[in-house]
Amino acid sequence: MILRSPATGWLLLVVLMNAWSTAPAFAQSDETREEIAERARNIRSLWSGFQDQIAGVRVRFSEEAYVGAQFEDTDLDWYRTGIAFEGALPVPGQRSGLAVSLSTAVLVPVADGSTNIVDLRGSSDDPFDPFLDSALRLGGRYDLGYDFEAVVTTGLSARHEVGAEFKDSLSYGGSVSLDYRRGEWLRLRLGVGLGTGIDRDGLTVSPVFRLRVQPMRDVWLETDATSGRIEWDQSSRVTLSLFGGVDSKRFRLAYRNEAFDAGSLEIRQSEVGVGLRIRVGSKIRIKIETAVVLGQHLAFVDENRQTIDALDTNEPSAALRVAFDWRPPIPAGSAPVAPRPR
Repeated sequence: MILRSPATGWLLLVVLMNAWSTAPAFAQSDETREEIAERARNIRSLWSGFQDQIAGVRVRFSEEAYVGAQFEDTDLDWYRTGIAFEGALPVPGQRSGLAVSLSTAVLVPVADGSTNIVDLRGSSDDPFDPFLDSALRLGGRYDLGYDFEAVVTTGLSARHEVGAEFKDSLSYGGSVSLDYRRGEWLRLRLGVGLGTGIDRDGLTVSPVFRLRVQPMRDVWLETDATSGRIEWDQSSRVTLSLFGGVDSKRFRLAYRNEAFDAGSLEIRQSEVGVGLRIRVGSKIRIKIETAVVLGQHLAFVDENRQTIDALDTNEPSAALRVAFDWRPPIPAGSAPVAPRPR
C-alpha cells in the first residue's frame, strides 16, 4: 500500500506541520501575509489554465460550507457558492501559453447566539449582509529553453459586502517568476510579487514560491508560500489528496455609521484536510474536500487599517467543499500548449 511507504509518511508530516505552524500566527494583521496569500491564489488559478489545451476552457461550479466556528458567545457559519472560468489561449508557433481565470462567488454568513460580534459602534446589521468575492487573473509563460520558463501574472479582485462601494473594494497585483522543470519529477518556481489592497496606498512586495516533486510513482508533493498538498493517483480516474495551509482575505464593509464608515473585515484561517478528485470521461471532474479548520480570525479594520476589534475562534471547526468542473469540447484543429504540467 502506498500509504504505508516511509517517504509518503514523511511528506504528510511536512504538510501537517506547515498548516499547524501557521494556526497561531493570527495574533495581528500582517499586510505581507495578506499579499502573499493573494499572489498564491493567482498562481493556483492560472496554473489550472496552463494545464488545459490551447483554446481550452474549464467551467467550475462550487459549493462550500464552513460550520461550527464559535467566537465567544456567537456561532458563525459561512456558505459560499461560486462559478469560475479557467482556460488557455494560443501563442502561434511557440511552446508557450496565455492563461485566464475569471471567478465570482457569493459568501453568506449565518450567525446564531450573541450579537456582540457585530457591535461596531452602533451597527444594527445582523450581523452582515452577503459578501461578493470576484477576481480576474491573467498570466503568460514563455519557454526559455534548457528547462526554464518565464512566468508573468497579473490580477484584479473585488471583495465587498453587498451595499459597499465597488470601487473601494478593488485590489491589484502581479508577479514575475522563473520556472525550472526537470523531467516529470521536479518543478520549481521562484519570483517576486507586487500588489495593493483595500485601504492600502502603496505597493507591498511579497515572495512567489512553488515546488512540486514526484518522490515515487503516482505520488506528488506540492507546496507554495501558503499551503502544502500530497496527491496520489489511486487509478486513472481517482486521485486522493492530503492538504494543509492558511488563507487571508479582506472584504470592504458597507456603510454603518459615521464612527465606522469605510471599514473592512479581514478573515484569516488555517486548515488541514483530505480530498477526492474523480474524472468522469474526458470532460468532467468532481472534486470533494473536507477539512478541519484549526483556527479562524476576524478583524474589523477602519479606513486607516487600524484594528477596531478582533476575534478568534474558541475551538476547531469543519469545512466541506464540492466542485464540479466541465471542459467544453475543443474546436477542431487546436493543438496543445506543450506537455500538460502536473
